[in-house]
Amino acid sequence: MFVLPPLHPSFPSSHSLFLFSIHREKINSLIKKWQTLIEAHVEAKTTDGYTLRLFAVAFTKRVPGQVSKAAYAQAAQVRAIRKKIVDIIKEKVEKNDLKELVKLL
Repeated sequence: MFVLPPLHPSFPSSHSLFLFSIHREKINSLIKKWQTLIEAHVEAKTTDGYTLRLFAVAFTKRVPGQVSKAAYAQAAQVRAIRKKIVDIIKEKVEKNDLKELVKLL
């Protein structure tokens, strides 16, 4: 966890912003062979004026009854999934303020 000083003039100086990060060990435990890793990043502004940069990680998985052991996504599928992730995150960020977003996380 990282702590940053206030980033917005209207934010009280006695408060700090806590940023959460996933540790390298956790990311490595999620990554497996025979699947596609999809990463996305979004910069969006909240209703109370904060600009946030959020990062998301997604993985493909096998469909029930799938014969092949690989669950790879094609490049066009990866782009479509990434676009959907970005759209969902932007929608949530732009409709909420910072306190509500922290509650969503």
